[in-house]
Amino acid sequence: MTFASATLPELGGWESRSNEGAELVLALTDTPTGAFRPNIVLTSTPSTAPIEAASSVSIAAILTDHPGAQIIAVDLWAEQAIDGRMITASYPAGDLQIVILRWIWATGLRHVHLTASVATHQLLACQPTLSYIATALELTGEMSATQVNTGVAPKLDLTASAAAGQPLELLERVPSFQPYTPPSLEISVAAQGALLAARTTGALARRSPAQQELRDSGLLEGHSRRLSPFALQVVTHWDSGIQLEASTTRSGITRSLRSWTRGESTLFAYSTAPQNEMDAGGFAIEMRPVGQTVDLILRFLGVGPMWSRVMEPARVSVSVLQERLAADALTLPSTPAGTNDAFGRFWNQEWTELRVRSVLSSMRAINTPSAGLLNVGAPESVSGDAVFPITTMPSSAFYTHLLALFETALRG
Repeated sequence: MTFASATLPELGGWESRSNEGAELVLALTDTPTGAFRPNIVLTSTPSTAPIEAASSVSIAAILTDHPGAQIIAVDLWAEQAIDGRMITASYPAGDLQIVILRWIWATGLRHVHLTASVATHQLLACQPTLSYIATALELTGEMSATQVNTGVAPKLDLTASAAAGQPLELLERVPSFQPYTPPSLEISVAAQGALLAARTTGALARRSPAQQELRDSGLLEGHSRRLSPFALQVVTHWDSGIQLEASTTRSGITRSLRSWTRGESTLFAYSTAPQNEMDAGGFAIEMRPVGQTVDLILRFLGVGPMWSRVMEPARVSVSVLQERLAADALTLPSTPAGTNDAFGRFWNQEWTELRVRSVLSSMRAINTPSAGLLNVGAPESVSGDAVFPITTMPSSAFYTHLLALFETALRG
């Protein structure tokens, strides 16, 4: 299939659709009735601006065009004659969360976009096909040198650009546009106990000390002791929902987001406490469609786009890593021996420890504002020493890993 801006391979199971303004629109043929239909769209626009400008414009457009959108990752894409970008983003659409995978190239004359859209629960199954078409795509037409317009050029990440040997747009400001907002409905541990005690009768016991709190929160029907429909839904999730817990720890403060998924919805409970005191105090709750579960957890964890670099060493002793996690900005321990520049920069940034756990599996990572994301594996013994295997993890890989963990938990 050859078009004005690119040649694409034939794709079985996808049909062509007409859409004004696009060179090509493909939609997945075999889609259940009422389900979101995965689609692929090829477009191009005249422009002499370089790829870093094309990427920045696309990021801004996604945030503007899709209310509530979050930019998950921006990755280098080097499968064509010229380097490109792959942007991963998502946005809420009714009860669904739609994932956008957008590949971008700047030919010197045009910006070429290949955009795939799928619902969150469809991503893992569709990803191999989408990666194949983005890899097999061949750009057509004349190529020329791009031109930087200094008046509108995006700010560059100077450190990442120097390391990569090419201009890279600044990404660290993007997460500030997509902060996590905790739920507004707060509940005490005592009130939770009262609700759980009422799960069989659907009404609070007489003279329950939490009665007034639950009534003020709208979790009782009028002036009665009967649980409201929402309260009954909450209790049902606590009782039989599939549990997932995410937490962040920074400067001795741990924030927790616990979730219980049942049927078509997920109940979230947010709390903040000093480290190792997660059961103290109360928490705030909200209910979300099940399709938005992973993306809300990702937003809570604060994972967003950042440039990744390979870090060395591949292992760090357990004691050294624990000492660094416990340190504050004024008393950082020395960088371990044998580290490269990328790890040295990572070591000296602010660290946030991320953990996600289900009954079946878990993941642990360390996040920084702009020096990358490090995956921390299970401790191992090497020559008698306890060490953690560590690997650089692009935020796109973190997202798909989190999605796989959640889907595994749902399957049990």
